[in-house]
Amino acid sequence: MAISVDLGQARSVALSSGPIAYRERGGGDPLLFVHGLLVDADLWRAFSPVVSAAGSRCMAPDWPLGAHGHPMATAADPSPAGIVELIREFLDRLGLDTMTLVANDTGGGLTQLFIARYPERVARVVLTPSDCFEYCFPRRSAHSSGCPGCRARCGPSCSRSGTRPCSASPRSHRSSCRSERIRRHP
Repeated sequence: MAISVDLGQARSVALSSGPIAYRERGGGDPLLFVHGLLVDADLWRAFSPVVSAAGSRCMAPDWPLGAHGHPMATAADPSPAGIVELIREFLDRLGLDTMTLVANDTGGGLTQLFIARYPERVARVVLTPSDCFEYCFPRRSAHSSGCPGCRARCGPSCSRSGTRPCSASPRSHRSSCRSERIRRHP
């Protein structure tokens, strides 16, 4: 749950899937932050004061992506499509027709899905390093064996094993996995 006072005043909005806590700072054109998995709105604590000082109304919700502080309803849809609908409902409840979306990590993938579904609601978008293309929402089999997160990048022939993902970038990770296969199987 976001605790940084730099994000602004703590607020909450009741949605059909449960309450969403958010922080709001500034006035002017609305700007909505969308974070990724296992983080909360504190991700934006250094950015929100700067953008709000430039004339934006910054809203940083704690989306239900694993680090939120309020439980969601049992019937809540945690799928990407369900989170997109939660974003839409959040905007509806706040009376926002259009806004700027700023997203990071999985939030970028969700934002792209939101734009595809509701293009008329988005005035501008800023995507910092985000999930996209083949790296967006890895298949479940990506976690079944091999390096978690790797099988989605390298494919089913990845030879890495273990329970912790490596820290290599996708490109160097693919190279290291291929090199390892070559060394193991001359």
